[in-house]
Amino acid sequence: MVPLALVGTVLALLVRQMDVNMYTQIGVVLLIGMAAKTAILIVEFAKLLLREGGMTIREAAMKAAKLLMLLFVPSFYVVIQRLSDRIRGVPTD
Repeated sequence: MVPLALVGTVLALLVRQMDVNMYTQIGVVLLIGMAAKTAILIVEFAKLLLREGGMTIREAAMKAAKLLMLLFVPSFYVVIQRLSDRIRGVPTD
């Protein structure tokens, strides 16, 4: 998850033609932390499913990833909404 987050960050910076400054670096560190935390949550939940659910490793990992991604849907919605507001030129707080 961390490499994918970094690739997305680099692509976004290139597309927007933005420079790498202190704010960008702080954002990258935060993004790495969030991606790592998400990966750890998926692994821990998959371990729990393995112990208590009697699933295979693949089944447990897929179920954990699906369930945990549902928790992040509201966050994705907020990000998409803010991006659409910025594109349309709506003032933000």
